[in-house]
This record gives sequence, C-alpha cells and structure tokens, in this order.
Amino acid sequence: MNIDFAGVSGFFDDAWTAGGWAAAGFFVWWLMFLAPLGRRRFKHTIDVAATPQRVWNVSFVEPPPPGGWTGAFEIERTTLVHGAPPRLRSVLRRLGSDGPFAVHVERLPQLEEPRLHVAEEESVDGVPVPPLRARLTTTRIAATKDGARVTREIEQPVTGLHSYVTLRRDRARRMKRLRAACEGRPLPAAKQGVGLGYGLLFGALAIVASMLVFYKQFGGAYAPMLAFALLLQAVLLVHEFGHWLAMRWFGHEDATITFLPFFGGAAIGAKPSASRFEKAGIALMGPGFSALVLIALAPVLGWGLELGRAFATQQGIPEDLSTLLRGLAGILALGYAAFATLINLLNLAPFARMDGAQTLDALASSHGERRLYGALLFAALAVAIYGVLGFEHVGGDIGFFALAWVFGAYFDRPPASAPQPPMTRRESLTIVCGLVATISVYALSMRLAVHGVLNLVPPGT
Repeated sequence: MNIDFAGVSGFFDDAWTAGGWAAAGFFVWWLMFLAPLGRRRFKHTIDVAATPQRVWNVSFVEPPPPGGWTGAFEIERTTLVHGAPPRLRSVLRRLGSDGPFAVHVERLPQLEEPRLHVAEEESVDGVPVPPLRARLTTTRIAATKDGARVTREIEQPVTGLHSYVTLRRDRARRMKRLRAACEGRPLPAAKQGVGLGYGLLFGALAIVASMLVFYKQFGGAYAPMLAFALLLQAVLLVHEFGHWLAMRWFGHEDATITFLPFFGGAAIGAKPSASRFEKAGIALMGPGFSALVLIALAPVLGWGLELGRAFATQQGIPEDLSTLLRGLAGILALGYAAFATLINLLNLAPFARMDGAQTLDALASSHGERRLYGALLFAALAVAIYGVLGFEHVGGDIGFFALAWVFGAYFDRPPASAPQPPMTRRESLTIVCGLVATISVYALSMRLAVHGVLNLVPPGT
C-alpha cells in the first residue's frame, strides 16, 4: 500500500495555517463584541440657550421625541412614582420591534429640581438588575450667563469595543438632540451604528490586516498585497450587504454594516428576529446574495478563462485593447470568485454564529434535527471542497471548522431567546432549497476559479 506522505503533510500544514488565521479572526470577533470591558463612564457637557427650568422640563417632564432621545426606543409612557426614594417607571421597547413593551424602573436617590437628577437602574419587568450591571445616570444643570450648562454622566458595564464606540456616539448625539429641543430647533437625525469616522478606521484596519494575510505569498510586495486585500474586502462587503438587504426586507430599519479590524465584517440590527424564517432568511442571505453576484459575473469569468488559456498555450498578450481589458476584468472576477467561494463556504459551517449555524438553528425544531442537519451540511461542504481541491486542502477547512466549533462551544454562546414556533413546510422548503442552491453555486464557482487562477485542478478532470 502506497501512502501519499506529501498529501498527509499538506493536510496538516493547511490545517495548522487555517487554524491560526481562524483563531486570530475569532479573537477579534470576541474583542469587538464579547470582551468584558468593565464599567465605563460616558461624560458629556453642553451649553444651552435656555433656562435651567426649561432644560429640566424637556429632559424629565415633557414627553420624549419619537424613538426616544437616542432614536432606538419607542416609549409608551413615563411615570414618576413618589416614595423614599422616588422611582421613575418607563414602559418602552426597541423601535420597530413587534415584541411586548418592557417595564424599566429606575431608583432616584437624588432629585433636586431643576439642578440635579440621579437615576440608578433597579429592575426590568420586575426582575432586579444586579448592582454591577445597573446603569447609573447623573444629570447636572447649572445656570450660566447665556442660559444653562448641562452635564450628563452615565456609568454602565460595556461588552465589546463595538458596543463601547456605539454607546459613546449615542450619548453624544443625545446631548445634541437635547440642546436642539430646548432651543426649539429641529432635532438632528438619530442614526445608529459606529459612525463614519470609526467605520473608516475599522475599514482601514481590516485592509491592513488583510495585507498581512498575503505577506508571505507576495514576499512583501505591497502593490499585489493591497490589490488582494481590497478584493477580499469587496467580497466581505457584498456578503454583509446581503445580510443588510434581508434585514431591511424584514423591517430592520436601523440595520448597519460594520467592518472588523481583521478581514471580517458584520451586519448589525438592533431588534431580534421575529420568527425562525426571518432568522434563517437573514443568515442565508449573506452567502446567498454573494452566490447571485457570482452568477451575474459568469460571462466575465469566461473572459478571464479565455485570457488564461491564451497564456497557457503561449499565445501571448492579445493585441486588441478591448480583448485585453476584458481578459483583465475576467481575471479580477476569477480572483473575486475564488475569495467569495472560500469565505462563503466556510461561513456556512454549522458552528458558532456562522451563517450555517444560524440557518440550522432556525430550521431545526429539536436537538436531534439540529444534529442531523448539522452533519448533513458539514458533509455537503466537505464533499464540495474535497471534490475540487483534493485531500490535502481539506485540512485547512477542517482546521477552520474545529476552531469555529471550539469558539462557539466555549466563548460565544448566543443569549437565550424566547421560543418561536417551527417554520411552515413552505418556509422550510424555501430555506433548504436556498441552502442547496447556494452550496451548488459555490462548488461550480470553485472549480472555475481554481481552473482559471489557482491552477490546482487540471483542466478536463
């Protein structure tokens, strides 16, 4: 019996390399969304051309604007309950959510109209908030020569850098809206997300991190490293845009797209999915929309294959400029297809918060079904990868899948959500057909990309 030691060695080398990059990527995800940053303090001060009493009335007496001061909550009513100490009882829910309103109670240990207001979060729907998790808000209003100076300080626990940046931006925007309301001017828009500045920063960090991925392959040549990094970010942007489209389709008006500083991204919405079908549709639309883009690029992929064959048969560079430009566009499209196929197939893994896991969680109505669907999806991905790249390159995917499972099992357990009824037969069939069609498109795309760019599969096999 002949043993292909080179293939076995390649299997483990790819597994080790992919595992390392997966570990780095998962660490950044943890840092952005899961890292416990402790209690953080947000302090903002503004000068308002209005009396302290006017500021007090707008802040605590008059009804808040639609969407609340941050544009994220629908507030049904707010009531001051007298006692020792007095309490503020608010009935609210996420803006655009179809779920029930929640009752939030804040204890007011200090209340001195119109100068001082201290509120400490006490309970949500009757469930006490632990002291270490409670939000503490202090508002001070002082008279000035031209009106009033408002200082608002909020101390609360924060999880993840993304949450910290978002909260900091929300707190600052709240103060600007308060000033406009006190002065009788139109309120600035209350947009969600991290904002343009941080978005550009995260995008730049993502490009730099992507260049590091290709450093070894290009020997430190920065031009091709940058080109491939931009191509990779384009793939990620299309993927997240698919999630974003699905979120908007299902009514998530506040959905945003955020790049992560290590070749990744996330489409984020404030409200949870209203049904299993919605959850599966949003998860599947990332790789599904990317697959539709690849289908639309099919003619352009053909131009790249033609140019590749011309070089393979030593025909040289085409003399016709339009033919050459079409060929170069085709080569770029083939590179895009290679990245899109690899990233989206891996994202369909049935582990952690991958799109495949989210889809299966919504599709399965029991733990047994979840395990069965997970095994079938894992087998389908392995067959698609093995059938094109061969045994040794499956190692990299196994390494990624292993890290994804460890990350999901021990570090990133999604919070428990309210049980939802199973999908209807039509909804389940829609999701299953979409999943099968998506994997099929990527299996075909991988063969085309490998033939045209990576040259790992001999033509005609």
